[in-house]
Amino acid sequence: MKRSCVGILAIGLILALAACGGGGDDAAGTTAAGGSSTTSSPTTTSLPATTTTTSVATTTHIDTTTTTLATTTSSDVPVLTIPPDVTLGTGDVQVTLIWDTDSDMDLRVEDPTGYEISHHQPASESGGTLDHDKIPGPGDMGPHVENIFWADGTAPAGTYSAYIQHYDANSANPSGTYTLEVRVAGELIHQETGRVPLYENSPRFEFTFGA
Repeated sequence: MKRSCVGILAIGLILALAACGGGGDDAAGTTAAGGSSTTSSPTTTSLPATTTTTSVATTTHIDTTTTTLATTTSSDVPVLTIPPDVTLGTGDVQVTLIWDTDSDMDLRVEDPTGYEISHHQPASESGGTLDHDKIPGPGDMGPHVENIFWADGTAPAGTYSAYIQHYDANSANPSGTYTLEVRVAGELIHQETGRVPLYENSPRFEFTFGA
């Protein structure tokens, strides 16, 4: 009778120990799974951060390598070019107006001293000269050119401004379309196209030389 009880107790103890051991395995498995989940979370987070950094660097690189030419072009106004048979003065500063209507368009440039060169005042004490002036007749669609320049070694340092005046028109419905180009030391730094209503001015474009 005692042997049977001892045997039963021994068998019960072995089964209990086996059950405890199985529970330990389950707990370890749960911990491992949780650890795996914790480890994978930073990896998932780091991928978008790396992509964003690369994108920003690329954008910065593109911005820093853009050309110095500032271009403002109206979608419905084509860029006009200087006719090949027209010779213009060049030098430290050169501002050129091109248009292809029979309107009377005037180029005006103000130098750092405040003197404004135009058809009214074609030369300045600072050395600027209007060397090409044009007044189209009715039906003369050009292209026409006006040009103001300072020869090499003559332009004063400082801020200049250039703009277009739609002075007069031969047509009942003048378009006032134009192309304006600015060159400093022979380099084209600004090109724009646009429209100027009759008797009005285009926005001024300011630039510096030798400053």
